[in-house]
Amino acid sequence: MKEKLIINASLEKTTSDFNVRQCIVEKAIPIVHSDFEELKKYPIKDNKLIAQYMDKMYCDSNNNYHCLLLFDYEQGDGLLIESEGSTFAKYAQYVSNAKLLYTDFIRSHTKEIKLYCPLIVKGELSSLYNGDDQFELSDDDVLRCKKDIEENLSKERDFFGERGLMEYFSGDAETDLSVFSVFPFTEVKNNELMGVFVCKVSNDITETQLQQLKDYITGQASDGWGESYEQHPIRTSRYDKIYVSFWNNDYDWDLTFDGNIGNCIDCSEDMKLYI
Repeated sequence: MKEKLIINASLEKTTSDFNVRQCIVEKAIPIVHSDFEELKKYPIKDNKLIAQYMDKMYCDSNNNYHCLLLFDYEQGDGLLIESEGSTFAKYAQYVSNAKLLYTDFIRSHTKEIKLYCPLIVKGELSSLYNGDDQFELSDDDVLRCKKDIEENLSKERDFFGERGLMEYFSGDAETDLSVFSVFPFTEVKNNELMGVFVCKVSNDITETQLQQLKDYITGQASDGWGESYEQHPIRTSRYDKIYVSFWNNDYDWDLTFDGNIGNCIDCSEDMKLYI
């Protein structure tokens, strides 16, 4: 059977015209499927999220609605709400594929931030190798291997999807929406080759979300992607094999932002979705 386009909508009897107004999304919030179904079924029932963000919903002097967008994080549809000072959806419009609409908006309003970590690089020489012999490379020797390491990482990145390491993120839904992608690279800082995670994040990402991102990347470096990557040898012209780790157990290991974390938040751009 030929496939058909399906759009979830609430069709109303046609009036003399479609008198639309511009709706400005002041806050978009993903909610679980069961909560969205409850909201659909009982739109005039008091809702704690509507009550919490009541002050963000109003009609301005230009007759533009400033709204709350609540959408089903699992299935994607949403409700655009202007409560007019109420704790329920006094005015609302069903928005099919609201999640896709919002994520496309986020992707076009991102900035790049970097998180750095020290690298541990160990080498093997075939003439010394007896099954266990590895030695840690000096900073100078690691720099000499930079091209080989980055070429290997480039191949590694080719296997990722468009979101990189964020493909595996299963944490807070709002953080998931605020961080579009994370990819591992290397970069020379102060004559030392560092690991660097390049992140595309929403312009209105919060400090809490940045901390969640840092915690997630730490986990990927220690137990996730990084644990697998450090076990795969890289062949170089200088050494038989080298092994690159983005993680070590030293007390001074840390992920650090490029610049003060406060500079990464509260971007001055007025980031609003218009519907």
